Amino acid sequence: MANLMNREDGKTSDNGDELYSNSSAESENNSEDILPAETEKSTISNFLPVFRVKMTLHSIPIIISITISGLLAWYIHNVVEFETVIPENSPSQGLINGLIYTAFAIVSSIVIYLLVKRKGQNVLKIIMTIAFMFLSFTLFLFFGMLLVPFLESSYIVYYTFMGISAILAVLLTYLYFSGKLSKWPKNIYVLGIGTLIGGFMGIAMPPWTTAVLLIGVSVWDIISVRRGPIKGIMEIMNQVDHEAVSNMTEDDFKGAEIQIGIGDIAFYSMLTSGCLILTSKYLIFTGSIIVTLFAAIGILIGAFVTIRALRKNAILPGLPFSIFLGMTLAFFSYYIIVVVFAFQFVL
Repeated sequence: MANLMNREDGKTSDNGDELYSNSSAESENNSEDILPAETEKSTISNFLPVFRVKMTLHSIPIIISITISGLLAWYIHNVVEFETVIPENSPSQGLINGLIYTAFAIVSSIVIYLLVKRKGQNVLKIIMTIAFMFLSFTLFLFFGMLLVPFLESSYIVYYTFMGISAILAVLLTYLYFSGKLSKWPKNIYVLGIGTLIGGFMGIAMPPWTTAVLLIGVSVWDIISVRRGPIKGIMEIMNQVDHEAVSNMTEDDFKGAEIQIGIGDIAFYSMLTSGCLILTSKYLIFTGSIIVTLFAAIGILIGAFVTIRALRKNAILPGLPFSIFLGMTLAFFSYYIIVVVFAFQFVL
């Protein structure tokens, strides 16, 4: 989701894009400039997994993420020759797979909302800490084993690397969620984990499953922000102030910072990684790159339009427009390339 607000109000977003005025103190850990009533809100802001960057530079972390995840996915799929273990023998099976994964995401978000509503905001921090610890460990182990085959040379090496991955996961998660990291180490952590998640999903999920999941989570993003769990959590945390946003001047808006949620980074990366892997089976390398570039262009255009729309809407879902444009441009560019090659072959 995308959320526009003033930094002075101590407002933050949940798993989405946040835009706020730079008129307050630059450091998010500077509690001296926060009134006692706003302390809890500041604490919530400190652990949300978002990438903070100036609005005019918002495309840079997205470009970095989709580039790295795409290269990782292509190398692991084509050089390491890793194949997904998720069964998909037909589009209908992909539809079922995608709906199951989407349903899991929906149920998880509803459960988290109910827990936050019943137990308070601190339960969100606990859930996210556990989830990121598990994710970090899994991603380190997965990519490490595929990128460094030596790690499978013996049980001793394998379990040593597993232990190192566990220690790194615990350490990085503790540093991030304890608030001991400054802005840029946090940014690197969020960007790194989001990129690896996107690359992992792009590698692990077959094409129809990927398409259905991306469409499903995008639709749910709209529902969740408008009338669902995200809106509920934001209201519980009192994070959205439509009046403050409507009073923001154009200069404040242009000079604001945007926070890109880790979920957006992951699904953007998943789309481009999936495009690169899928098209590499049917097109030459240049054709795969062209299709993936068009998907990336669609993502960037969608993100830009969503961010600009925050000026009037205050809170918006961050995925739908980018995913829709990315998938549409990838689809049409793929078939244009296929038609062009077929025409040349006939001639």
